[in-house]
Amino acid sequence: METSVRRKDGIDVSANDQRDYRHLELENGLCVLLVSDAEAEKSAAAMDVHVGYHSDPNNLAGLAHFLEHMLFMGTEKYPDENSYSQYLSAHGGSSNAYTSGTDTNYYFDVRTPYFYEALDRFAQFFIAPLFTSDATEREMNAVNSENNKNLQNDAWRLDQIVKTTSNPNHPYHKFGTGNLVTLGTKPKEEVRAELIAFHAKYYSARIMKLVIVAKEDLDTLESWARKLFSPIEDKGMKTFVYDQVPFEAPQLQRRIHVTPVKDLRTIEIAWPLPPMRQDFLEKPTSILSHLLGHEGPGSLLSYLKKMKWVNELSAGLMKDHDDWSMFCVEVEATEAGITHVNDIVYAVYQYLYLLREKGIESWVFEEAKNIALMNFRFRSKETPINYASTLATKMQAYPVQYIVAGSFLLYEYNATKVAAVLQKLTPSNMRLTVVSKTFENSTQLIEPWYDTKYSNDKLSADLLHRWSNPSHEPSFVLPHPNAFIPQNFELVSNPTPDFAPVLVQDTDKGRLWVKTDTTFLKPKLNICMTLHSPMIYVSPTTAVLTDMYVRAVKDSLTEFTYDAELAGMRYSMSFTSKSLELYGGGYSDKLPILLQCIVKAMVSFDVNEVTFQRIHDKTKRSYENFEREDPYKHALYFSTCVLEDTKWTVAEKAAAIQYVTLDDLKNHAKLIFRQVYTESYFHGNVDIPSASAWLKKILEPLQGRPLFASQRQKSRAVQLTRGYDFEYAIPDLNPESVNSGVHTMFQLGEESIALRARNEVFAALLKEPCFNQLRTIEQLGYIVFSSSHRAHGIEYFRLIIQSDVAPPAYVEASIEQFLQTMRTTIVNMTYDEFKKYLQSVTDTLLEKPKTASEECSRFWEEISGETYHFTRRQEVANQVQTLTIDNIISFFDEYIAVSSPKRVKLSVHMLGSNHVTPAIATQEPLMDTNALTAAVASMVLDFNELNKDHRITVPIKNINRFKLTKPLFPERKTISVQVYQA
Repeated sequence: METSVRRKDGIDVSANDQRDYRHLELENGLCVLLVSDAEAEKSAAAMDVHVGYHSDPNNLAGLAHFLEHMLFMGTEKYPDENSYSQYLSAHGGSSNAYTSGTDTNYYFDVRTPYFYEALDRFAQFFIAPLFTSDATEREMNAVNSENNKNLQNDAWRLDQIVKTTSNPNHPYHKFGTGNLVTLGTKPKEEVRAELIAFHAKYYSARIMKLVIVAKEDLDTLESWARKLFSPIEDKGMKTFVYDQVPFEAPQLQRRIHVTPVKDLRTIEIAWPLPPMRQDFLEKPTSILSHLLGHEGPGSLLSYLKKMKWVNELSAGLMKDHDDWSMFCVEVEATEAGITHVNDIVYAVYQYLYLLREKGIESWVFEEAKNIALMNFRFRSKETPINYASTLATKMQAYPVQYIVAGSFLLYEYNATKVAAVLQKLTPSNMRLTVVSKTFENSTQLIEPWYDTKYSNDKLSADLLHRWSNPSHEPSFVLPHPNAFIPQNFELVSNPTPDFAPVLVQDTDKGRLWVKTDTTFLKPKLNICMTLHSPMIYVSPTTAVLTDMYVRAVKDSLTEFTYDAELAGMRYSMSFTSKSLELYGGGYSDKLPILLQCIVKAMVSFDVNEVTFQRIHDKTKRSYENFEREDPYKHALYFSTCVLEDTKWTVAEKAAAIQYVTLDDLKNHAKLIFRQVYTESYFHGNVDIPSASAWLKKILEPLQGRPLFASQRQKSRAVQLTRGYDFEYAIPDLNPESVNSGVHTMFQLGEESIALRARNEVFAALLKEPCFNQLRTIEQLGYIVFSSSHRAHGIEYFRLIIQSDVAPPAYVEASIEQFLQTMRTTIVNMTYDEFKKYLQSVTDTLLEKPKTASEECSRFWEEISGETYHFTRRQEVANQVQTLTIDNIISFFDEYIAVSSPKRVKLSVHMLGSNHVTPAIATQEPLMDTNALTAAVASMVLDFNELNKDHRITVPIKNINRFKLTKPLFPERKTISVQVYQA
C-alpha cells in the first residue's frame, strides 16, 4: 500500500494525486475540505447537509425536498430568484442538488475567475434564504411535476414499495418526494412558515460538510471559506436516533409480489443488517458481494443461467445508513425463472452454505485488496463538480483520514466480521420481493403514492425450513485466481509525433489510427473499433437479428470477461445502421488479450436453442418496454425516425421478432462477416509498432472479403423543406402517462465552423432563460431543456419539454413566445454582457479533457464519422470570439424567427392521457381534462394570429411515406489524410 497511498494533511490519497488537501473546522462547527488543483479549469463546491426527508413533519411529506428547491430561489443578499442560476450560466457554470432520506446535497461549478462570487452566492443559501411567498407557490408545482415525472417509473415505484412495507414507526417509511396533495392542501403561508422553521431547526453548521475544489492555493481557499461560511448559524448538533429500525420481526419473512409498469421480471432477496459504516476498514459485505455476485465458472450466476432461470445477477450492500443497512441479491429472471422463484432462493442459500462450510481463503481477499489498490492508484481524475459532491457525502460517513480513499480500498480482512454478516443472511431474517406482470390479477393492495399494485404475505413455514437446510451443490466453486490482473505498468517511450491521432494503416480492409497519451501518463489503453458490414441493418428483421446477435455474444462472454472487468478492464459492444461498434478500455498490459478473445467469439459465434429463447425473450421485452419510457424520450426517438434516412421503428422490430428463428440468427451471424471493413483507433499507453501488432492479432479471425468503396456509406439526414413547420403528433405510447412530451427542432443546415459557432452562442444565451421562463415562471413541467445539437453532419437548435399541466399545442405556443422575447433580450444586451457568453462558450470548447477516455472520445467522434477534423473545437472557439450581437440576431432572423422564409422547424408532440390533440392551425379554445383556462386557450390563439400569415404547418401522418417525399442531405465531407511514415 505504501507505493500507492500517501498522506496529505492527514488524508490518505493516491500517490499519483498532485492535488493539495486541507481539512479544517470553522468556529461555527462547519467541517470544510479544501482541494487545491493547479490544473483545474473550473472550480466547484458542494455542501452536504445531514438532514433529509426522514425529518419531514408527518403532516408535510416532501418538505425537505421542497426546501432544497427553494434555496435556489433568492437570498437576502441576492434577492433575485434567478440570480444564482443566471450568474452560473453566464460564466460557464452549472448547479444541481438532491435530497435523500438523511442528506441534502447541493453543488455547483463555474469558470475559475468567477468562483469567489459564485461561492458567495452559494453560501447565502445556508445563511439567509428568502422563501418568498410567490416562489413558494410556484415551486410547489415544480415539486409536483417532478413527482409526476416518476409516476410510471418502476425504479421509483419499487423503492416506495420497500418503504411502504417497512416499519411505520421508522421515518424510512415516509414518502419523500412530495406533491400537491402533501404540500398544496395547506395555505401557502403556512407551508412557507414550515419551510422557514425546518431551515431554522435543521440547517445547522455543525451537521454540514463543505468541499471546495479550486485552482487557488490552500491558504486562499481557507480565507474564502472562513469569510463566506462562518456566518452560517450553529444551531447545535442535530442527531437522529430512532427507537426502532425499518425492518423488525413484523416486516421480515415476507413475500412481496409487485406488478410493474414495464414487463420486468426481478427477484430480490434482502437481509436487513446493523449499520456497516463503522466497518469501512474491513468492509465485510464487500467480499461477500464479490463472491455472491461473481460471474465466472462455478458461480451462482453461472449455475442459474444453466438452469434457464436468470439472465443477470447482482449482490451487495444496497442501503447503508447510520442506524441500519441492507444486503441484497437481485436477479433478472427468465419466464421460466418466475415459476422457479423458490428454487432460485434455495440456490442462493446453497451458495451461502458453501461460504460458511468452506470458508473464504485469505488469497481471495488479498486479490480483491490488490485490485482495489491498483484501481485507486491509477484512477482517472474526476470533474471538480462530481468530486466535490462525492467528497461532501463521504465526509458525513468517514473519519478525516479516509475521506478520499476510504470507500475505494480494502484495508484488512476480518473473518469474524464476515462470519457475523453471514449469520444474518438467513431465511428468518429475509424479505423476498418478486416483480412480474404475471401478478396483475393477484396483487390486491395499492401503494398510495404511485398506485402500484402489490401483495404482502408471510413466507410459509415449509419454505423457511427448506431454505434453512440447504444441501451441497457440486456446481458451486469459489473463484479461481484472476489471470487478467496486469503486471506491467511501464509507460511507452516512443510516443506518436502529433497532438492528434495519426493514420498508420489504410487498406481495402480498414484503417488504423494511433495516439499515444502524453498528458495523463497512466498504463491504460482505449481501443475503439467499427466493423462495417452491409448486412447489419438491411431490414427490420436484420436489425432484430443484429440486436440479438450482440446480446448473445455478450451473454456467451460473461464468464470470461468478468475477471477482466474485476481487474479494471471494460468493454462494450453495440451497433448502428452501418456497423458493429466495439470498445475496450483498461490496462494496456492485458486489454489487447481481452479484445482478441471478444473478436474471436464474435466470429466463431454459436448459440443453442435454450440461450436463443432466453435472448429472444429479453430482446422482445425490450421493444415492448420502450412504450413505457418517458414521453420526452419518445419525442426524441420519433424525431430521429423522421430525420434519419434509414431508421426501423421499435414497432417494426417488435413485429419482426415474432418470426425470427435460431437458424436465422446463426445464418445472420455468418453473413455479418462475409464482407467487412474495420476502422480502428488505439489511444493511450501505446506506440505505433505495438498497435499494429495488436490489431493484426485482434482481427486475425476476420476472413471476410473487403467492402467495395461504394458500399462504405454514411448515414444521412432528411432535408426538410425551408419555409415550413412540420409536426408529428400522436398519443403517447404509454396510455397511462399523465405527461406529454414536446421536442422542437430547428434544422439549420450542414455543419460548418461558422454555423456551429453561432449556434453554440445562441444556445448558451437561451439555456438559462429557457429554464427560468418555461420551467420556473410558467411552470410548464419539471423537464425543460434547450441546446445546440448535431447529427449526421447537420446542425440543429432544439428545445425539450415534458409537461403534466399543459397540452403540447400550448407548450409549443409558449416556446414560440419565449423565442420571440429572447430576440428582444439579445438586442438589448450590452456588449459586456454578451462578451461573457462568448468567453463562456470559448472556454467550454477549449476545456481540456479530464481523462484519457474523454480525450479518446473526442478524437474517435471524428474518426468514426470519417471527418478527421481534429482541430474542429479550436476552430469553432476562434470563430466564436469574432461574433457580435448582430451576428446572433441575423442567425435568429434567418433560422428561428416565425417570419423567416428560410426557417424549418420539426415538432414532435407526444400527448399524455390528460391532454387533447388540438391542431394549432385550427385551434379553438377547447378545454382538456384539466380544464385549460380561457387565458391558456387565448395564448394559443394569439400565437396562431401571429403565425397565420407567415407559416404553413405540415402535419406528418406517416413517417415513412413523408420521408419518401424529401431529399437527403449530402454525406458528411471526409478530409483526406495521408498515412504516417515513420
